[in-house]
Amino acid sequence: MDGKCLSKAGREVMIKSVLQAIPSYVMGIFQLPITLLDSIEKVMNSFWWGHGKIVQRGIHWLNREKLSAPRIHGGMGFKDLSAFNLTMLGKQG
Repeated sequence: MDGKCLSKAGREVMIKSVLQAIPSYVMGIFQLPITLLDSIEKVMNSFWWGHGKIVQRGIHWLNREKLSAPRIHGGMGFKDLSAFNLTMLGKQG
């Protein structure tokens, strides 16, 4: 799905319920490499901004830190995957 037929609210739900939930199980067991987490976040950002593909260049009006900030602080509430990975590993200890 390229996301062109979804509204911003639909894209947000898709990112939070699918794209961020898929690596959750693996993050609880292994520490994923930063390069992999960065590429997943790039896919999420490009899907959010409506490009659908990584190769297309476009304007991203907010940086990654702002998108991952809580809604109360003006962000979108997307997960910071590297911090989430460390949190999931911390549950094992």
